[in-house]
Amino acid sequence: MAPVNKRRAFLRRDSGAPRSALEKFAQVGKSTYDPRLRREKERALNAKTVNKYRKIQKRVQQEWEETGVVPQRIAEKAQAEKEAARQEIEAKRKAIEEHWAKVAADKRRRAEENRKMRKKNARGQPLMKHRIEKILSKIAVE
Repeated sequence: MAPVNKRRAFLRRDSGAPRSALEKFAQVGKSTYDPRLRREKERALNAKTVNKYRKIQKRVQQEWEETGVVPQRIAEKAQAEKEAARQEIEAKRKAIEEHWAKVAADKRRRAEENRKMRKKNARGQPLMKHRIEKILSKIAVE
């Protein structure tokens, strides 16, 4: 069964440090959050990350010295790879744009053809002019 009163529940809990009931009672409403501890932990984590980066940098520098590989060549190669990837992405984007432009043009053409085929004369008969033109254009293509 869960305790109803938080203050009583806190008083019943043993926080590890022996204190009087009065001290426990005084601590009930206070926050345990300490921004100094948070900043200290953050600094420690940042220092750990920086040290790890420096070790890796030192190891890579030693490998470069041993193998004779110049970092400039590596940077140029990375730049060339990045440029090739960018050009490939640009080509794909351009192909997609051309595809959608073609789809839109075909849609417009079909809508125009459909509009022409639906035309009627004064008596309500379909106009044969456009229908004959369509048949002739199909024959000319073949």
